[in-house]
Amino acid sequence: MLQSCEKKGLHAHHPRDCLFYLRDFDVKELQDFLTKKQEQFDVEPPKEQVKAAKKKQRMLKRAEAAGEGGQEVKEEDSDEDGQL
Repeated sequence: MLQSCEKKGLHAHHPRDCLFYLRDFDVKELQDFLTKKQEQFDVEPPKEQVKAAKKKQRMLKRAEAAGEGGQEVKEEDSDEDGQL
């Protein structure tokens, strides 16, 4: 490790540095790397992101069911789990 990198945490460099290739690792390899380095990380996306994705999926399903004929899709309220 370069002396200038000791306190920077996880970061990447020019291709000549092996950390550049972190982008090519599988998720499991990256998680193992972070665990080995005793870095904390989240494995679940934020709840707001999950809720927004579920809402978008419901809207797309309704649009497909409507035949994609330009019919307006009405949004409905949902509970915490994204269920109608």
